[in-house]
Amino acid sequence: MAAEHRTPDISVDCREAIGSGLMGILAPVVQEIESKVTAVKASQLELQKVIDDVSEDLKKIEENQPKAMTDLDTYTRKMVVVKGKVLVINDLLKNTQDRLKKLHDNVSKHVAKKRAQLDTQTDDLFDST
Repeated sequence: MAAEHRTPDISVDCREAIGSGLMGILAPVVQEIESKVTAVKASQLELQKVIDDVSEDLKKIEENQPKAMTDLDTYTRKMVVVKGKVLVINDLLKNTQDRLKKLHDNVSKHVAKKRAQLDTQTDDLFDST
């Protein structure tokens, strides 16, 4: 039979403390970043709405003005470009938020798994004495 590897109590305590410490450090940071990403995403959506409104207003003004006001066409195109950039940033923020959620879930699962292993090891140590 192969010899079982027993971890002394101090090692189990250290591992548990490290696992709890890492979770204590990472969880709030991930949650804070996630809340900030959510706030920025909401801000981006609001900005996108404003850009859409301004773009529509510029189109209406352009339609009602003589062709001498071709400068508005340039500004309208610039607004469309800005809108495209906002959409790209919005997609990046969504992807970042999804990654942060996955990271948070993985950290939580990993910590739960390590705690379960430590509990099992602790139970084995107490059972063997």
